Amino acid sequence: SSYSLEFFSVEQNEVDQSVPGFEVNRIDKLYGFNVHRWLNPYGRNYGWFAGIGWSVNDRHNEVLYIDGVDDDVSALVLRLAYGFSKTHDYVFNRAGQEYGYAVNIANRIWSSDAEFARHELYYRSYYRFPSRPLDNLNVQTILGHATHDIMGNEAFGLGGEDLRGYDPGRFTGNALLQINMEYLR
Repeated sequence: SSYSLEFFSVEQNEVDQSVPGFEVNRIDKLYGFNVHRWLNPYGRNYGWFAGIGWSVNDRHNEVLYIDGVDDDVSALVLRLAYGFSKTHDYVFNRAGQEYGYAVNIANRIWSSDAEFARHELYYRSYYRFPSRPLDNLNVQTILGHATHDIMGNEAFGLGGEDLRGYDPGRFTGNALLQINMEYLR
């Protein structure tokens, strides 16, 4: 089929202690769906594609240990995506390239408590070597910009899996330039 449908539901819980003597139990829930359409006669995973999706981001901030006010924030988010993919998955790696653009938009017109636009432009290349078929060189460039913070947090964060050696979310901001290379052996 030329269509792919994705449903998702994610829940995350963390305690924010960034302000001394003030702890907030933050519970985030994200659920929604995406629909992609491959814009070529060959079907999936090759050529141009377009996508659309809706998600609901809920955040409950529960103030701990002091007399504070609990806070609930909810955002209804529209996602639009357009791109190109010409990749081939092998047993242990992949080859090819993909690039595209995606935007997530939340607006008070849709009864959203948060208002933002998060843009992301990306390019990824995957290189296999004929003399070493199990080796792979992956190169990625991402440009990102957000008009506002997203539900109290900056839109982009680096650390953990995408920047090894640093804690998750070590570097944050509403603008992003990420260039990384990974050699898998």
